Amino acid sequence: MSDVGYLLMIRQKEEMANIIPKEKIDSYKASGYIELQKNGKWKITPRGGSLLMLIETPGLTPEVEGIRDRIVGVYNDMGKDTGAIKEVEKRLIWFVANTNFKEEPIVRAVISHIDLKREYTMRLDNLIWKPSNVYSVHMSLSESTLFDTIIKMYGMTSDLYLRENKNKELAWLFAVSRLPDPPRKMDKEYTITGDVKMDIERISDIKKKLGRRLKMSI
Repeated sequence: MSDVGYLLMIRQKEEMANIIPKEKIDSYKASGYIELQKNGKWKITPRGGSLLMLIETPGLTPEVEGIRDRIVGVYNDMGKDTGAIKEVEKRLIWFVANTNFKEEPIVRAVISHIDLKREYTMRLDNLIWKPSNVYSVHMSLSESTLFDTIIKMYGMTSDLYLRENKNKELAWLFAVSRLPDPPRKMDKEYTITGDVKMDIERISDIKKKLGRRLKMSI
């Protein structure tokens, strides 16, 4: 298993550190990625958490680009204000990563918002996430009109998304589901399962399971 895989295991369940090779544990400790607690269990340090966050945070993927182009096009066709496109991109990347919503539900919700609000249509970047004040930097789904619109359109429950402390299993599923498919010619040393094809299949399977759990079969 790769170093990333081992660190994710420790973050998911601290007891999992017991099955990780000692030389790996020593290396992570020396790098400042993990630390030993008073109860004798290893935990991820802020530095280790930052590393995993960097790895897990998606960029402007082809999927997000496609969504961006469609919703910006809808706004432009209707003569509505999008706001800065770079800000739309940043908020859309965050939104997709934290909801797993796909293109069609997002586009339908945008169209529905414009049809309903008309002259009171929100600017596109604010539709995705509107800061509660000028000092707000932490995006939250509770401040997303786009999120509310999708939830209402499809009769979904927002509890799983808005719970401040998602259970570890759900947090793990969200993290894994955000991973892109690994390069097919990637060095075996960097795979999670030990095989690129198996990594692709496993990540795909987890995405499907999360989708069913969130009732996103739309």
